[in-house]
Amino acid sequence: FVNLSRSYETPTLSELSANPTGSGGFNPFVDIQVADNLEGGIHYTSRKTNASLVYFSITTSNDLVAYELADSPGRTFYQNAGSTTRKGVEFLIKHQFNKRFQAQITYNYANFKYQDFEQNGENYSGNNLPGLPSDFGILYLSYHWENKFQVNYTKTYRGDLFADNSNEHQVDQFFRDDVSLRLPLKKIGQKTSLIMGCTNLFNTLYSDNIRINAFGNRYFEAAPTREIYASLQWQF
Repeated sequence: FVNLSRSYETPTLSELSANPTGSGGFNPFVDIQVADNLEGGIHYTSRKTNASLVYFSITTSNDLVAYELADSPGRTFYQNAGSTTRKGVEFLIKHQFNKRFQAQITYNYANFKYQDFEQNGENYSGNNLPGLPSDFGILYLSYHWENKFQVNYTKTYRGDLFADNSNEHQVDQFFRDDVSLRLPLKKIGQKTSLIMGCTNLFNTLYSDNIRINAFGNRYFEAAPTREIYASLQWQF
């Protein structure tokens, strides 16, 4: 398949209402973002397997970029970059080994760069777009034993990314493991289940929310460490 399209993205109300001049009214320095999109790939489907391989290329003009000011730390403002290029490959395969066990792998490789962008005398053309990882992947395994229990395991990978337009501050890659267990409670009700799980099983330390172009190098917000949870579910 091949898709070719052009899309428009108007600034949201929150992007418009953040006026860097400090005066009332909307931000006069942001404009509509325009993107030319090209996508092509192949899909494969069989009785037990679904797979796809997709290539995409997106060229934007007036790309909306977040930043902060020294006079307003913690508040996010927006401006337009001249143009950007976003190219990448997406891969997915899902296989049902038998009626109990299935696996799924997804992987994205991305090359997102400023094509033409200057700000305050700095030329960021050719730099990577901040806040977007170079690659991203998920491994998902699920084992279901009839009506007795279900176990799910997810391993998430996020590649390196940059926190600022100048690409001086890099956020390192990480792996995170999550597990969950579902136990039907037939003695309580036919559609009642106990769900238990653990997110960030191996207590990986990583930055989750990245404040793009934050003032004073305040880019990093730590993700939660290991969390254990339990819940009771009724289905009506």
